[in-house]
Amino acid sequence: YLRRNPPRILRRTDYRENAENV
Repeated sequence: YLRRNPPRILRRTDYRENAENV
């Protein structure tokens, strides 16, 4: 979803995308 947003902003499945991005 919003992988551009920081990992702190975990809404729904963003944690997945962010986890990879981090």
